Amino acid sequence: MANSIPGLSLWIGPPKGSVLDRKLNDIVSHFSSKLGTPKWGPHITLLGSVVATAEQATLKIQQAVQGRGSFKVPLVDLVTKDFYFQCVMAKAEETAELMSLNALLRTVYPPPHSEPYWPHLSLVYGDLDAKTKDQIVEEIKSNKEWSDIVGSVVEVSEIQLWNTEGAVDNWKLVGTVSLQ
Repeated sequence: MANSIPGLSLWIGPPKGSVLDRKLNDIVSHFSSKLGTPKWGPHITLLGSVVATAEQATLKIQQAVQGRGSFKVPLVDLVTKDFYFQCVMAKAEETAELMSLNALLRTVYPPPHSEPYWPHLSLVYGDLDAKTKDQIVEEIKSNKEWSDIVGSVVEVSEIQLWNTEGAVDNWKLVGTVSLQ
């Protein structure tokens, strides 16, 4: 399936129910309804395509991140790309904590590709034309409830393990690892 990510994906995101979480979910839901695109929980992917059971991955990640604490990741820009899972996004700042956590997890589960880590928080998935993506960015910027997404800070206290096999609607949270 072209719009699927094999194996497990490791995510971080705002605390569930926080103001930022509600705002990001509102954006994702709005455009999902408006454009008929998938809906999912807001997150920054740390690593995808992890081939392991949830139990194996949880244990290895717990051991790897032992002693690491929570950290913050600012959202610094709204950007678009021509990839299904990177359509319209909030670019995440490449903080030392975030980049070192990604590098550590790549030693635990080397990715099947060698592309550099590009942290972002997707707001819309899909294969959309440039004009539509630009209109989405402008709508977010001009909406008084959403315009402060850029400059918001994601407070990270856990790593979530998601089974991302199959359609987005079938993705499931299968584990968490605390960073506190």
